Amino acid sequence: MLKFGCGTCIMEEHPFPGAKIADSSFLDASSERSQCSKCLKSRKYYCYNCFIALPNIASRLPHVKLPIHVDIIKHPSEIDGKSTSPHAAVLAPDEVTIHTYPCIPHYDSDKVLLIFPCAESLTLAQIASTAKEKSNRVKSAQECSDRSAVDTDKTQCSEVVSSDSVTVPHESTNKQQCFGDQNENLSVSNSFSGEDTGKTLKVSDPGIKFSSKRPCDKVDAASGADDDDDDDDDGPSPSKRLKETPSLPFNRVVFIDSTWNQTRNIVHDERLKISLATGLPKVELHSRNTHFWRWQEGTPKTYLSTIEAIYYFMRDVHEMFISKEYNNEYDNLLFFFCHLYSKIRKTSKGGKGIKAYERNGTK
Repeated sequence: MLKFGCGTCIMEEHPFPGAKIADSSFLDASSERSQCSKCLKSRKYYCYNCFIALPNIASRLPHVKLPIHVDIIKHPSEIDGKSTSPHAAVLAPDEVTIHTYPCIPHYDSDKVLLIFPCAESLTLAQIASTAKEKSNRVKSAQECSDRSAVDTDKTQCSEVVSSDSVTVPHESTNKQQCFGDQNENLSVSNSFSGEDTGKTLKVSDPGIKFSSKRPCDKVDAASGADDDDDDDDDGPSPSKRLKETPSLPFNRVVFIDSTWNQTRNIVHDERLKISLATGLPKVELHSRNTHFWRWQEGTPKTYLSTIEAIYYFMRDVHEMFISKEYNNEYDNLLFFFCHLYSKIRKTSKGGKGIKAYERNGTK
């Protein structure tokens, strides 16, 4: 553990205990700035406007697969180079889209969550409980419908046998026809559940992939992240395991990237209020302390940076809806964050002179 002089180090050496994050030491070798391959502007590590890594390090960065799509609505006053939201877009490009306010997608789905703490906010546990109750009701209704269909077929079968037995001496022939009708009816019943229609019915499409040139496109009701069926035989990678998980009660989550005062302006936007009225619930995360180095006057240490919030949300979703066993699937979302944290910790001798850390003493 690094020690800085005789004072107390107020920045932890390992801010996220247990997290397994890829080695970022090669970033130190990339000391000079270089051009973004898309906009040709001078950048370091990644372009915070195009949300792509620089060519000299792109192949060495970790790639994170997320279970749902993430929309980030960034306030225009938020400084691009100091924001952590590009971290998510660069490291999980298939599932993260950044929109700059006042550009907001038109959400018309009840499977979208807005991360925002307030009196009306729900917890993920409440979302899970509601989803389970709804699933049980749907399952019970389907079972009742199936039983009703079978009983109706049996009644029709009995009536055909009774009628035909009077005029036709070979009753077995009519029974055979009766059972054939019953099987046909059952087949039709099954077709309504999407089992035998001859068409591909997708109840919950994994998602829409946004184009950076058209950030305001409409979000489809059953859309989440882009699903590329890349088959390989290299074993159950985190990405492969996520594709095999059961469907979630939501497929998209919205984060707001701004200061606290700016956040309220975005949340009260009429487009989000309309969405909220049609079933877009607000969700509050479990309380955790931030390790972010940017200082915001009057905010408690539980106000997380955008990338921290996304990371903790994905972990909570995984452990609550996917598997109680977490195998570090999303730790590399913190790849850039932890690298910068480590550099700041070293250059500031443990956080000395940085208000974000001095205000709380030990984080």
